[in-house]
Amino acid sequence: MVEIVDGKIVRDDLTRNARGGTELLADRIIENVNPDLLKGWQIIFSRPSKLLDGYKKILYLHDLPGDPAIAQIADESFRSEFHWIVFVSHYQRAMFGKFYGFDMTQNMIVIKNAIEPIPTHTKPTDKLRLIYHTTPHRGLELLYAVFNKLDKAYPDRMELKVFSSFDMYGWGERDLQYSRVIELCEDHPNIVYSKSVPNEVIRDELTKAHIFAFPSIWEETSCMALMEAMSANLYCIHSDLGALPETSFGMTMMYPFMSSYQDHASALYWNLENALTIDLDSFNNFAPMDSKRVIDQFHNIDTFKFLWESYLQAS
Repeated sequence: MVEIVDGKIVRDDLTRNARGGTELLADRIIENVNPDLLKGWQIIFSRPSKLLDGYKKILYLHDLPGDPAIAQIADESFRSEFHWIVFVSHYQRAMFGKFYGFDMTQNMIVIKNAIEPIPTHTKPTDKLRLIYHTTPHRGLELLYAVFNKLDKAYPDRMELKVFSSFDMYGWGERDLQYSRVIELCEDHPNIVYSKSVPNEVIRDELTKAHIFAFPSIWEETSCMALMEAMSANLYCIHSDLGALPETSFGMTMMYPFMSSYQDHASALYWNLENALTIDLDSFNNFAPMDSKRVIDQFHNIDTFKFLWESYLQAS
């Protein structure tokens, strides 16, 4: 549980050491929104525990509607406790209404996630560099299998950097379920594996990469990893599962999600193999520059700040 109460972040034991997207957004509210406007508010991130007396309340949802931690939202009397219920994408908002069968109301709004735009930079041209910088359950096993096969077909043509661990949420023990693929990544000569690192490190690594390889098998409600990759002018290859089409504005190399492992792997392999034909020099001045401009415009801190302050003032 993460909350902002009277302009101060409150964490429980489960999230005390977490530094995932939810925690980044909590920090961005504190760092950017007028602190006077946060006084008297309890902003609850996804998992409500205790509603505090004497505070106006916002429920800020980041998860999928099937998460049992938010099941009480089905109760109209519970929903009425909140001045605003904030979703991170229109996809997520629609899914909640469909899942629980309640009518959408004017206090159910969308404030899209925000990133700090990544400065324009020059990409390296020595070899094709791929990156995967999210948790293992979002498709790391599939990516490893495809990269390993492609690396054998095109030896020494590319490198994959993996930054992936549940310790970003303070749940390092969940890595045990993925220990085999983590070991394979660690042992692979053309894969550089690291556990989770601070966001500043990821932002720097994105400036050195050419491709965000993201065979997402997890239904995203939004995706800050994709936003940052697009802002860094990466060639983003990913499935269209969940809110990824909305997040990307359809400006990436997006392929249809397939529940068949083999079909999904084939689609990813085909897209990555095609990327090998791109001249490395062209990564510095080709079409994804347009996607960077769109992401930087619609997912920036200024828009995020404006919307939060507007809704806080309207209450």
